[in-house]
Amino acid sequence: GGVLLITPESIESLFINHSDKLDKLFSHLAYIVIDEMHAFLGTVRGAQLRSLLARLTQRANHDVRIIGLSATLGDMASAKRWVDGINPDNVALITSDENKTIRYLIKGYRRFKTGEERGEAFSDEKIAEFNATPDDFRLANDLINTFAGKTALIFANNKQLLESYADLTEQLLSKDGLPNPFRIHHGSLSKAEREDTEEALRSSRPTATFCSSTLELGIDVGNVSAVGQIGAPWSVSSLKQRLGRSGRHEGEPSVLWLYVVEDAAAEQTRPIYRLYPQLLRAIAMTELMLEDWCEPPD
Repeated sequence: GGVLLITPESIESLFINHSDKLDKLFSHLAYIVIDEMHAFLGTVRGAQLRSLLARLTQRANHDVRIIGLSATLGDMASAKRWVDGINPDNVALITSDENKTIRYLIKGYRRFKTGEERGEAFSDEKIAEFNATPDDFRLANDLINTFAGKTALIFANNKQLLESYADLTEQLLSKDGLPNPFRIHHGSLSKAEREDTEEALRSSRPTATFCSSTLELGIDVGNVSAVGQIGAPWSVSSLKQRLGRSGRHEGEPSVLWLYVVEDAAAEQTRPIYRLYPQLLRAIAMTELMLEDWCEPPD
């Protein structure tokens, strides 16, 4: 017996390159465990995986039990159909009754701009050239006070924001003559840089890391004590995944600080921006998450 950790793409490769060995490899296959199953529902990659699993189970000389794991399934009925399209009622649902303590804060910043920037709402689409304001430095200083000396993940919705706030924290620490305990992790960095950061997160040294969705799921990063999120996330599922990265040990709370930046100059422009849309989105997603709702796969 043994356990094989593998991706759908590597299973496909086995079918192509080692088709003559599949009967021997998988004749005693007993269990298939699909972690983060929500990531496969309603996607092309998920359809590929489902096809591969059907072909794999044909190689076994007995029934194979399929187990799907996820903290963010938005539609249990479609999840059951995905696991067993012929007899979905045969799929058992086992839900956790764990009552996890959550410590959660939404903190808002009114970002005052000057010159030609005035009148443009601060949003993810309008930061191609990030011109830091005193309010951005105030946020960066809060990140230092909250996360320095902790093993933490600080998410943002794009790499530009990650790089910008990582740079601002470095400037503030350098100005005070302090070492920089922050790291950065996203898909555009080299594999060696990413692996070095992942190793630091797993070590006993407190390591706070600015990161993209690359660390939202899948990669083991040790015991994260707190999570930061700059800007409202794009989905409730993503928010729940990121919150769940902290407080993995028994008795520890899940902790998330959500930082929302709104353009104060927009108060003099279109009425829609007076509603502070990012803050509104952050509050709505938080309410939905606390109601245990997630987006269905379609």
